[in-house]
Amino acid sequence: MYFYLIDEAERQAITFQGPDREARLVPPESTLVSAGYVIPPGSAVERMGVHGIDTDGEEFHGQPFTRTFVYGYDAGRLIFLEPMIALDYLRSRPDATLPVKTPAAYSIPGDYPGRYRVAYTPATDEYRVELLDLRPFPASPAKTL
Repeated sequence: MYFYLIDEAERQAITFQGPDREARLVPPESTLVSAGYVIPPGSAVERMGVHGIDTDGEEFHGQPFTRTFVYGYDAGRLIFLEPMIALDYLRSRPDATLPVKTPAAYSIPGDYPGRYRVAYTPATDEYRVELLDLRPFPASPAKTL
């Protein structure tokens, strides 16, 4: 589930080909990266961004992948939040509320989650992914291409 902080036109313009490649791969300031997160080489995806991952995730410690929280970047800006959830985990019909490791700042000021919930509701046969405990964060100085 991607929650983009930029508009669709900006997202569609993200490319890691051509003359803007190096500018788009500029790493974000440390204030935009949560503790325990890394941005591995090769994580840039066209029309998405560069993915920052939580090294504390179970999948990096001998466990199967179930769910994690990913941050996305472009040209050093934090541009998306992504609760990434495995289909098998959803099929288990979870009801889990999990912490979100938050950075010190975001590229765009606003209210951002401290937790997220993944839940199945049998009465309506629905799955919900919710961002919870929204609280205000300042913006970090903007980078430009």
